[in-house]
Amino acid sequence: MLIFLMAANASGLDFSFNVRAAGDGVFHANEEATLTLLIEPEVEGGLNLTLANSSELILLMTTAKDVRVELDSIDVVKVRNVDSVIIGDIPAGKVATASFRISVGDFYGEVSIPFTIYFTKAEVSPSGSGVQISFKEERYSDSVKIKIEKKLYDFSVRSVSSSLKAGNFGTVEVEIENTGEKEIKEAYATLNSSFFTVLNSVFIGNLKPNERTNVTFRVIAPEAIGNYPARITLFFKDSTEQALSRTVNLSVEEASCIHFEKIAELVPPAKSFRVENSPIFMPSRGFISFKLVSDCNINDAYAILVFENPLIRAENSPYVGNSKEAVLTFYINSSAFEGEYLGYIYLKYRNEFGDTVVSEKSYFSVKVREPQIIKNVKLNAGIGSDGDLELEFDDNFKSLEVSLLSPERGIIVLSPSAYVPDGSNAVFKIKVSEDVSSGYHVLYALIRFEKDDAKDLFYVEKVPVLLLKSNNFAILSVKSELYPDATGEVVVEFRNLGNAISNAVAYLQVSAPFSPVGVSAIGSLVSQAQTANYFIGNVGQNDVAVAKFRVSVDKDAGEGSYPATFYISYYDENGYKHTSSTMTISLEVKKPAPYALYASILIASIGVILAITFARRRRHGKRQG
Repeated sequence: MLIFLMAANASGLDFSFNVRAAGDGVFHANEEATLTLLIEPEVEGGLNLTLANSSELILLMTTAKDVRVELDSIDVVKVRNVDSVIIGDIPAGKVATASFRISVGDFYGEVSIPFTIYFTKAEVSPSGSGVQISFKEERYSDSVKIKIEKKLYDFSVRSVSSSLKAGNFGTVEVEIENTGEKEIKEAYATLNSSFFTVLNSVFIGNLKPNERTNVTFRVIAPEAIGNYPARITLFFKDSTEQALSRTVNLSVEEASCIHFEKIAELVPPAKSFRVENSPIFMPSRGFISFKLVSDCNINDAYAILVFENPLIRAENSPYVGNSKEAVLTFYINSSAFEGEYLGYIYLKYRNEFGDTVVSEKSYFSVKVREPQIIKNVKLNAGIGSDGDLELEFDDNFKSLEVSLLSPERGIIVLSPSAYVPDGSNAVFKIKVSEDVSSGYHVLYALIRFEKDDAKDLFYVEKVPVLLLKSNNFAILSVKSELYPDATGEVVVEFRNLGNAISNAVAYLQVSAPFSPVGVSAIGSLVSQAQTANYFIGNVGQNDVAVAKFRVSVDKDAGEGSYPATFYISYYDENGYKHTSSTMTISLEVKKPAPYALYASILIASIGVILAITFARRRRHGKRQG
């Protein structure tokens, strides 16, 4: 562009830049942060311009064009930006910003970070009666100062050491230093990674400023070799709970030539319960199966399985021989309750030189859990009755042998053992006394079974049963004609609310002043209850039946209502005998009706008249003779 003006010489301005950190310029050691630079161009020099429109030229000459900034890393500050930061045009006297992501190292004090600003400036030179404008690329280098200070709470990872094999158990040892100004109290450290299974956290306690400590994490490494990120987090307390984290890299190396893969497991928990107030503890017997693949030259090998918890132990050591591949089944005797437990497996074998060799340990976790062999429980017995308890089993469990134990004296198992062919149910006969309370009760099924290729497994499973009063009858009416010193009839009408019953017998239990006809009255005299019965026979569902009883009333019985007990014994459709719960009824004793008294007086009067008449006739006959 040509601008006509009066200019004696070629002219260009000298640029410098005033650069400083935004804010207070304070950063903390061992952290990632954003450093924002405030950039202001400054110019020196002058132009002899006389044209009226020279202000546009002045603006052009005093603007740093196409500005971009690069920030260099130093030992303690690493710049994470890959490319330079492009700003654009900055007129002199204006301030622009450029932001950089930095990682601050383990250092305290003031540091200078070099930077370079690349820009273009305009120059003018005489051209005929005007000037020629050209552009020249320039750069400006300097450094910006920042301060690195300690945080109130901070820590750094001084070292990480590990020897991790792919797919195996290993340890990671980390040295931690308190790099903050204050003491870290009640601290514990965790290791987190989506690639590793971390088995523990580490309690540290209190850590003073500049104090160091070592923490060891137990991990199971991933199957693939390589470097993996992990995060160490330190939790601690001050006035508010806090947590700090640092990222580390963990290297996983190639494992040995012997590989184990867990393919199946079933380890039931042990059971502790009481039977008639005697404590019983029953361990379980389960199994764990592994697939072995070996690239080693192994001979006369056998596998060994070990648990860190002594409550779980392997009963056998499968023989491998010279096989390169094998499925190994370990039988597990467990006295442990539900939870997750750590174990390891290894091979002991002879190499090609005949030496005994022990392979590396392969760690794994096992879950001790309830297998839930019983799918469904059916019971047709109630309180005070006999019946069947039917157990339905999961089809995944084969060749079951089941024994049923009752922890209560009032619940008696009449047939305690059953063999269950595949796909069948087990039926146990039980008897429940009248003393058992209503509600849920627990029996215990001792189950020996097979699953997959494992045999002779053992487990105790709880069997919950709901026991209720077996009263399936409703009394509709009670009729009684009872008088002192007389015999009367009691008629009880009831409805069968349950299923059809057979051979039903109704019972009426009475005490003084009553006694059943046909039963010795001695019991009534000594105030003992006596029972009369009445055979009913078959009663269908919802049918109404009547029971009749002859009862004698003591002569001293007073007028009023007296309680009596009514219940029914019967057989259900499966041939089991049941007794209903007792039902209280009321028997009423009445006074003799007045007409009965009058009849007695009349009879007595007639007797007297007949006697007088007979006497008179007798005397009259004697006189005639």
